[in-house]
Amino acid sequence: MDQLETMRDQSQLPTGQGVALTPREGGKLGFTAAVPEKTDEVIERDGHPVIIIPQELIEPLQSVVIDYVENDDMQGFTLNTETSV
Repeated sequence: MDQLETMRDQSQLPTGQGVALTPREGGKLGFTAAVPEKTDEVIERDGHPVIIIPQELIEPLQSVVIDYVENDDMQGFTLNTETSV
């Protein structure tokens, strides 16, 4: 969440906009700046949208965890399927 908030803040988005997940070719996801729609899932911090999940992605992403990884091999966001222990 911290990295998404940093991304939003560094982009100097207008008030009310957040980072939205967007479907891309090949089943990939990207990020874009957006104002949340009424049907979107919105995660806020301090009353401002941080991440916006469009309605069409809510169900497919229910068991997915978005994480930020920074190590010798990579730096960036990953999507991992949540599994029960």
